[in-house]
Amino acid sequence: MNILALVAGTLCALSSNGKLIDCTSTTDTLLKLKPAAESRRLVWTSDDGKRMAIAMVPANAPSLDLGKLRDVALRLNGDPARGWPVDVRIAFGRNVPAVTLPAKSVSKLTTLSLPPSRYNVAFQAEHYVSAMRSFDLAANASANLGDVRLHPLPLLTGTVVTKKDDKDVPLSGADVSFSSTKPWISNPHLATTDEKGAFRAELPEQPAEAIVVSHAGLASKTIRLDRRDTDQNLGVIRLLPGVKVTVNVVRPPKLRTMPLTVTLYRKDRGVYDATRVAEKVIAGSDDEVAFDEVSAGEHIVVLQGAEPLERMSVPVTVDEGKPASAEARIEPYTLNGRATFGGDPLDGATLEIYPTRGEQTWRVELTTAPDGTFGGTAWQHGVLGSAVNDPRIGGVFFTDSPELGADPSVWSLDVKKRLISGRVYDAETKEPLAKAELFESAEFLDDQGHKSTLRSGVHADEGGNFKVLAARPGRYELRFARPDYLPKSVSVNIGDDDGSKDIDFAVERGTAQALLLHWPDGAPIANATIFDGDAPEPGSLPPVYRSDATGTAMIRGKNGEVHTLYVLPVEGSIAVVHLPVAGKDAKPVDAVVARPTGALRIVAVDSEGKPSRGGVLLRYNGDLIPGEIVMRRYGPSASFDANGERVLDRLPAGMYEVWVMQKRELPAGAGARVGISTGEQRVQVTVAKP
Repeated sequence: MNILALVAGTLCALSSNGKLIDCTSTTDTLLKLKPAAESRRLVWTSDDGKRMAIAMVPANAPSLDLGKLRDVALRLNGDPARGWPVDVRIAFGRNVPAVTLPAKSVSKLTTLSLPPSRYNVAFQAEHYVSAMRSFDLAANASANLGDVRLHPLPLLTGTVVTKKDDKDVPLSGADVSFSSTKPWISNPHLATTDEKGAFRAELPEQPAEAIVVSHAGLASKTIRLDRRDTDQNLGVIRLLPGVKVTVNVVRPPKLRTMPLTVTLYRKDRGVYDATRVAEKVIAGSDDEVAFDEVSAGEHIVVLQGAEPLERMSVPVTVDEGKPASAEARIEPYTLNGRATFGGDPLDGATLEIYPTRGEQTWRVELTTAPDGTFGGTAWQHGVLGSAVNDPRIGGVFFTDSPELGADPSVWSLDVKKRLISGRVYDAETKEPLAKAELFESAEFLDDQGHKSTLRSGVHADEGGNFKVLAARPGRYELRFARPDYLPKSVSVNIGDDDGSKDIDFAVERGTAQALLLHWPDGAPIANATIFDGDAPEPGSLPPVYRSDATGTAMIRGKNGEVHTLYVLPVEGSIAVVHLPVAGKDAKPVDAVVARPTGALRIVAVDSEGKPSRGGVLLRYNGDLIPGEIVMRRYGPSASFDANGERVLDRLPAGMYEVWVMQKRELPAGAGARVGISTGEQRVQVTVAKP
């Protein structure tokens, strides 16, 4: 329990819009409150700026005793080059107003006082990446967050030019925007180039995977952002004149009066989402639409009418310097669909319908009728995909249609009512783990006979009970991983004729072994991410730990085990630690992590010497670092650019072996060897064939 000395301060109520209101001066730890009909969030700040107390008090509470709050020690830091100190918002959740700490008080704050509870707190500031911290004041009398450093948002820079008389000419007024409008990106526009063609923009915390650079009269260019968590200079970006693409629309007489929306998309190498190039609306009497200044590459034309399923896409290839054309023939048909769950109507379910040719340039959301039916007039022929989302099926079910196009076309979509059910509980106490999280990995054959893997999270209820839909035959693996328990996984094979199955998760706490991380100069490494496991699979849920302000992390295991840990400090670097679990009273194991000093530029080529890509594996000073760990730090294999290059920055000095793999297997032979001391080292790797 915290006992504060008598100290002067100011007590305010926090309004719903985050403003401090009804402020009064205080001189005691027991703060008398004015009666209020509703509960309130109160903020107390000491006059010297060193302490801030935040607490929710119930309606008509007579007082707030600061002495009953618990202390969190911290220091807020940022980058003076980005205007630090700045106002910092302290946020406790999405629906809770944040408390703003003024810039003039940021350097003074050393203690945050809160009621006993578990917290996930975000420290937010303009031009900075949010710093997240978790701590438990219900189980501990205090917490020490140490140095809470806010890192500046990454800067994206470059220069846009065009060619005139075989010379690069700067382009003023070129637009730099994200290639797709994600729900979390409220403004896709990033920057406009200056008179020298240069641009400089801050990337938001969750940027899209690519940007589009465009200028009137020239073909646009899509550029994948290989790194979105650090400053990146894209260098010189050249925009050149494009060509004309003409789309001839053929439609039946009954559609001659219907206006159509025609959108042109470009499929860019290494970018998942197609880039929207241009959109035009043509009147019902028109049968042709043209798009100017189109760059070379694979494109898709999408036609859209008034009804949800009145959509169709047509591919078109554009060669360098050659005009292109495509014919879009609209042949409507009636789609009669019905969704069922184990034969019973699946009413009110949400269906997302989309083309399955790998383009997914359009998606339509439908809701099934009380009898489970869906459909209407449709234009896209062939096979359509569907994602069925409904609480009754426990998540999302993906399936493909039969061949569509006949009038009418019938789609019977049945989700087999087969479940994997169970309970997560403590093996020793038998008590359920309320709202425990599991990770599901399901492997099965899709409707085309191709092997598919789906990964998703599973949430148990208050009683630790969970249900997983196993509509398709295949192998289902459920994994449990939480810092205060040992990890556990259970696999279930489901055959065509199998029914529902029951499995339980009896999870053990094991032994907590202390790991103490520090730099060579003895400074503790706070907030490092620590992965436990030799080769966690992409998207899986391996045991993950974080070091506290003292550099300490408690790793769960069984006595006598040796765990291989992959340590990723926030500041960069990477380390492999072999941690012996020695028992309840064992001393902490010290691990020194080398400071980041250099970078590695990997050039991936195939057997013919052409640019390639794949997953990166490293061996650092004799220890293998799996591709999944490399991906967690540096992003997926698509981060290789068009020249087959990618940079792994902020690496520690040492000897490395490098592999670039296109299959998920450990390498059979030696990798390319390279030593890093300082600066950037370049290494060429021949990609291993799958």
